[in-house]
Amino acid sequence: MKLKFYRKALLILFIGLFFLLLTPKVNAEIKINEFSSNSDPDWIEIYNFGPDKIDLSSYRIRDLTLSNKIDLSGEIDAGSFITFDWSNKLNNSGDLIKLVLISDESIIDQITYGDQGGVSAPGVGQSGGREKDGENNWVIFSLTSKGFSNNSSLIVPTPTPTFAPTATPTKTPTPTKTPTPTKSSPSTKSNTPTQTPTPTPKPLSFPTYNSTKASPMPIKSSTSSGNILSFSKELTPTKEKLKAKVLGEKNTRISPFFFGGFIIVLIAGGLIGYQIYKKKEKLKFNDI
Repeated sequence: MKLKFYRKALLILFIGLFFLLLTPKVNAEIKINEFSSNSDPDWIEIYNFGPDKIDLSSYRIRDLTLSNKIDLSGEIDAGSFITFDWSNKLNNSGDLIKLVLISDESIIDQITYGDQGGVSAPGVGQSGGREKDGENNWVIFSLTSKGFSNNSSLIVPTPTPTFAPTATPTKTPTPTKTPTPTKSSPSTKSNTPTQTPTPTPKPLSFPTYNSTKASPMPIKSSTSSGNILSFSKELTPTKEKLKAKVLGEKNTRISPFFFGGFIIVLIAGGLIGYQIYKKKEKLKFNDI
């Protein structure tokens, strides 16, 4: 009877160790690497930057809404890419893309674009992606690299600011000096003395300036008016090297099977310990 008990306890112990040692790792070494929101259909690219193959059936893609989602499937090899088409769910003007675990909706990776912040919204035929695979700098590509590496993709150059033409300021004419009055002299001599006129004092000359003269430094303004320099810049640049908002990124996660195996080991160990304790107590009783 005792031998059967030990066999059962050892069997439970080996089953627990089997779950502990052979349970596959659930890695979170995947990221959103590229997306296209202005195409038909929209699509999202996933990149595995880890050393192991990953089963994607545990993951889901979401956007800003509560209803739109894609439950992923298949496997992705280490260093590989896989894309998922998503009808036309992503907004052209801006949206949020999240990669989450199906089990608890914890966020593995996410990216915002357009009017939601982050990288600019891609145009027609363009895509948003990490400048280098797996890195944090997001840019806009002039041509998509769906299912392939981003490292050699062409980046949309940053536009230079455009300035409106300025009005040429007019130069105020140089003021002229008032002529100095001259003394008057009689044309002929006369016996009657004449009074010499008192010379008029020379007026002081002050230069005058036209109040409409252009300011030496151009003033930036949102409109072109008079002699003011107008400045305009595109509100949404087509290239930005911004860090994506990566929240809750985890390298490894503990599988539920691990906990199950751990509990089984505890139960088996407890049963074996209890049986040993009973045996020792019985031996003590017999000695008495």
